[in-house]
Amino acid sequence: MSYVDYIGIVGATIILIFFLLDQTHKVNVDSKLYDFFNFLGGGLLTLYGILIQAWPFVALNAVWPLFSLRDLLLKKK
Repeated sequence: MSYVDYIGIVGATIILIFFLLDQTHKVNVDSKLYDFFNFLGGGLLTLYGILIQAWPFVALNAVWPLFSLRDLLLKKK
C-alpha cells in the first residue's frame, strides 16, 4: 500500500467513526469536536481524491471540510 492509500483510509475511517458516534448519540453534532474531525476526515478524502485524480470524488468530498470549517469558525464554544 502506498501513502496515498493510507491518506484515503485514515480520512474514511475518521468520517465513519464520527458518523457511527452520531448515529449512536455519543457525540453532539453541534460540537466543535464533531466539526473538527469532519473537517479533518473530509480534507483527507479530498486530498486522496486529488492524488488519484478522481474528480467527482473530489467535488463530493470538498463540500464536507468546507462546511465543517465554516461551522468551526462560527461557533463560539
